Order: sequence, then C-alpha cells, then structure tokens
Amino acid sequence: MSHTLYYWTACRKFYGRAAPIKLTLDAAGAAYEIKQQDEAPKGPRFTVPIVTFPNGVTMSQTTAILEVIGEMYSLNGLNPEAKMLCKQYLLDLTDIFTETLADKLASDPTRAEKWYELLDSKLTHGFFLGDKPSIVDFYAIFVFEWLLKKAPEFDKFPKVAKWWKDIKEVPVVKKMYDSGIPVLPE
Repeated sequence: MSHTLYYWTACRKFYGRAAPIKLTLDAAGAAYEIKQQDEAPKGPRFTVPIVTFPNGVTMSQTTAILEVIGEMYSLNGLNPEAKMLCKQYLLDLTDIFTETLADKLASDPTRAEKWYELLDSKLTHGFFLGDKPSIVDFYAIFVFEWLLKKAPEFDKFPKVAKWWKDIKEVPVVKKMYDSGIPVLPE
C-alpha cells in the first residue's frame, strides 16, 4: 500500500508545505501519490497538507506528518537522544517560520542573527541530526525558502551556509528543484 498526499493543485504549481513531506517520502523510497486538496477524505482536519497512510489513518499538520513518516522510515534520528532533538528542532524551525511570516526577522536583524546562530550550533555533523538528511532538514528547506525572501543574511554563519549548499545537492532535493516546480507560490 502507498501513502496519499493531498495538497493545492496536487503540487503541480508549487510544493509549499508539502515539500518536506514529499522529500521525506522520496528519501525513504516510499510509494505515494499526490492528489488535489479537494480529493482529501472528509474529517476533523482544517487544511492541507493532508496524508493518508498505508494503514488508512488520515492526518494533517506538516510537522506531525513528518514525525510519523520519520518514525516509519527511520528519518527522525537513529537513537533516543536524536529523536528527542528532532522534535525540538522541528518546533524551533516552526518558530523561525512564524517569525519570518510576521516580518520579525526582517525588521530586527539581531533577532534573525540569534536564530541563525542557534541553527549554526545544531549543525555539528553536516545535517541537523547527523551526517545524512532527516525530516528536520527537509522541513528546514521549506522554512529557508521563506527566510530567503525576508531575512536572507546567513552567509556569516558558516555551518548554515554550508548546509544550504549541501542540502540542495542531496539527490531527492536536487530532483525537486530541477523539476521546475517552485517550493513557494509565486
């Protein structure tokens, strides 16, 4: 059985919040299909992305979906400590995303620097949870796409700058960017 991901235009015009889910499924080698948002099963959910898992459970909320898929395919850390940090890093990135959308980072460069400093400190092995990408890295791509629009000054944070360069060379990430479909709507 496969996963079904539901998102605006079935990701034909942009990936948006579905990007990290797609990347995680691709990295796992999981079977999945992408359908339009209006094809999602009705239920106690508000908005996309929505995923129906092979066991028939359907859920929404990007980071929750990532945590489930990460656990299914061992992309959420290889030991208990890494799994705990994974949860924290996802929420740190969500805070960064929220502040980016609220223009807090663009209007307060010192705040942006604090976040970049924090991210830099987490990248001790190339990627957020070690020497290979995890759900944190795939979620960070979505967040960084927004950061680049509003607070792009991360060059003085060498680990963050290297991570951004390196993550774009990971085969599933490169394939997504080479697809010509933007991560964010234009």
